[in-house]
Amino acid sequence: MIKRNRHPDWKTALRVWWAYTWRFAVLFVLPSMALSAAIFIVQPPQALRTLASLGVFAYMVWLQIELFRRLLDMDFGTFKVRLEPKD
Repeated sequence: MIKRNRHPDWKTALRVWWAYTWRFAVLFVLPSMALSAAIFIVQPPQALRTLASLGVFAYMVWLQIELFRRLLDMDFGTFKVRLEPKD
């Protein structure tokens, strides 16, 4: 049975996401989107697809932060995720 603790805020979830997931986005996803936009800038339909994919990417970032927030809130029975301050 999964029990919920006090709700972590978005700031904490964003800091956890920022520590891990953003590196993948910055190093791989954004440069590939910029490159595809630069290549297809002469063809407007392709450029519009790139803009649409940026919207999907922004939604996925929001979804990942929300997922981290919920995971930080859950007790999984035999374990739970806990953040400890660095000394």
